[in-house]
Amino acid sequence: MTIRPPLGEMLSSWNVIGGSSSRRMEDGEFDMAVGRLQGIHQRSTASFSLVPDDDDGNDGSFENLMDDTLAKISKAANLNPIGNQMVWNTENQCKLIGCLPASGTQVLILVKCNPKTGVGEIIVCCDNTMALNTIMELLKGSVVSA
Repeated sequence: MTIRPPLGEMLSSWNVIGGSSSRRMEDGEFDMAVGRLQGIHQRSTASFSLVPDDDDGNDGSFENLMDDTLAKISKAANLNPIGNQMVWNTENQCKLIGCLPASGTQVLILVKCNPKTGVGEIIVCCDNTMALNTIMELLKGSVVSA
């Protein structure tokens, strides 16, 4: 019997560029890397809708649910945020990066959500198609789970 952890748990927490002069990936570098991965086998997109709980006293804003979404993603996969913390930026986006365990291939994840409607999307970019689909299923499942 073989026990294998989910791929999301095996991702290397990676946000460093360069050899001896290591530095964190900047926001613009993330955008350029995502822009290069435009092929049908390099990008996967899934949409989601946040559903407020009737008992949470929601005032029409989805901001608390958006923070919960990031917590669920963080729990599902070993990813580093671009920047110092896993928070929503001013454009209601969260940019995440990881690295495949065997090949070292980057996995770039962009999560977007509208705080007024609770409608969002997850975009996963990676050169490894099998990993791309597996990670997308994992993240989508974590976001829509109760």
